[in-house]
Amino acid sequence: MLSIGVRRFLVLAIGWVATCIVISSVMSSAQETKADPNREREQKQNVESCMRGLPSCDISALTPSELSAASNAAKRRNVAACLNGQSVCDPARLNKEEAVEAQAARRKRNFDKCLEGMGGCDPLSLVPAEVMQVQATNKKRNLERCLAAMASCDPLKLTEVEARQVQDVASRRNTENCLNGLSN
Repeated sequence: MLSIGVRRFLVLAIGWVATCIVISSVMSSAQETKADPNREREQKQNVESCMRGLPSCDISALTPSELSAASNAAKRRNVAACLNGQSVCDPARLNKEEAVEAQAARRKRNFDKCLEGMGGCDPLSLVPAEVMQVQATNKKRNLERCLAAMASCDPLKLTEVEARQVQDVASRRNTENCLNGLSN
């Protein structure tokens, strides 16, 4: 048997060790608590990066609900990219309704380009009614250019009536220039 003195010593020593363990645990917990805000901020930034589709996204650090939300956000970005004709569009990820909507948006963009006389117009993609509207708009645009004596005027596309109108305007402009002492 152990003497009372030894027993007291052991009780005190065990108490002291237990106290040290508790204090160490509390200090470690306090340090973890201090580190948690940084980890939470980093996790929040990662979630935001994933939601925005940034390359800094670490999908392995996402919870299942965050992963689902990031996937839905990526789907919405892809649909928007396809509707806007952006090169990052992945048409294979569209459902049938989205694909139809994206195709209609592409046709509308093409029609608008053709109407405005812009490059990138694909006239073969136009339906007959659109072709007629584009031709009428181009004809009107050409007449306006000819009336303004612009170099982009194509006089061969003018009707006889339009050609006379352009000639009359040019004649008046010449007369005004001569009266004002200006050269053509």
